Amino acid sequence: MLKKIETKIPNSFGGSILYILGELADNIDQHSNFTHASLMAQYFPQKEYLDIAVLDNGISIPFNFEKNNISFKKDSEAIKKALSGEATTKKDEKMRAFGLKSCKDISIKGFLLKINPDPRIKGELHVVSRKGIAILKSSGEENFYDFGNVSLDGTFLYFRLPTPKNKIDIYSYLEG
Repeated sequence: MLKKIETKIPNSFGGSILYILGELADNIDQHSNFTHASLMAQYFPQKEYLDIAVLDNGISIPFNFEKNNISFKKDSEAIKKALSGEATTKKDEKMRAFGLKSCKDISIKGFLLKINPDPRIKGELHVVSRKGIAILKSSGEENFYDFGNVSLDGTFLYFRLPTPKNKIDIYSYLEG
């Protein structure tokens, strides 16, 4: 499926989309205890952007952190820790926790800040998990919120990525 997606998008995306989708699929498989997961990727050639959405009905980022004794005050803080690579649930692998961070860095730093997209194309990354929400924008703005009485079972990620004019080199955004 990933190879088929790759044939539908311009070469300038390089291996970035396969990396992001592969990393998110691995995170769902390894961390979420899901029973259902969905992946959507749609390229809009006229508008020159790609939308990616990933949803699972698993245990959520905050619950996974609680299960592994990683402290946080609000669900949005747990999402922030996951996006920063600050915390890992892999006990024996101290050099881990970079999957979601790398996806964020490739999309925000690589696509949205470095390539200077058309200002009409507002690239973004949204993460919703349990009661927490993170919205990261192409302007560099980061907002973290928490729902009041509403909660999502699982995690939802949404990326809007402008089409790069030159091929994106993902390796400068990978940790390790």
